[in-house]
Amino acid sequence: MKQLTPPHQVNEYQYTGKIIGKGLFGTVALYKNKYQDLVVIKFEHCMLGNAMLQESINLRNLKKLIQSRDLQEEISIPNGLSFYQIVGMMFKSIKQLHDLGYLHRNIHPDNFRVQNNKIYLIAFGSSIKYIDEHNQHIPEQRNKKLVGIHDVASIFTQQGIEPSRRDDYISAAYSLLLLRHEHLPWQKENQEQLHQLQIQTMIDDKLKIMYQSPYNNIEDKAIISILNYLHCLEFEDEPEIEEIQSLFCYLQ
Repeated sequence: MKQLTPPHQVNEYQYTGKIIGKGLFGTVALYKNKYQDLVVIKFEHCMLGNAMLQESINLRNLKKLIQSRDLQEEISIPNGLSFYQIVGMMFKSIKQLHDLGYLHRNIHPDNFRVQNNKIYLIAFGSSIKYIDEHNQHIPEQRNKKLVGIHDVASIFTQQGIEPSRRDDYISAAYSLLLLRHEHLPWQKENQEQLHQLQIQTMIDDKLKIMYQSPYNNIEDKAIISILNYLHCLEFEDEPEIEEIQSLFCYLQ
């Protein structure tokens, strides 16, 4: 989806140049008035069903969000979080959401924030419950439209399979590769106009890196190992955070 550019001015508020978050439904930007009062304004691509009802802003935590950094900023600063710490906290934040019975479904680098050396998962407009009213896992369904971004989507969701817990983790693993290299081998500029052949080529490229990886350093090899583990899981399987940790614990 084409990225929204926040307007320079909204009423008496001037755009500060700081993006708080961006994703499937739009962009959240920071503005201030002549008195230096800060406000956050969300610009949506369009009104999609109940999107506004499904996502709320906790004003008590707004100041914390404004003062936080994104992951790209974090890895570029001296004495920031180590790669090992970033991986661990990203996966832990996803597990915490899953433990509440929800899937995120739109995991990508911009939906994580860092403050006080802790990583927080944000932007829950695409989240759904994967546990039904009878405490059962939702059934696997086919021919589902992709929610999220093709570049970091799992091959399962790109094939039209209903997302499950493994898919959130897979998207996080691709996000880590994207953070490290700023580009993925299969990445396309125009996400809106991908035709089926391009999507299949992306899927093939994602499978290829697991047995013929273009990455040679230890951090990337750890991510590929995590991807291999996650791709072996069935739809209803719960990813074992201990197993994931064991695959990258030697990065400490």
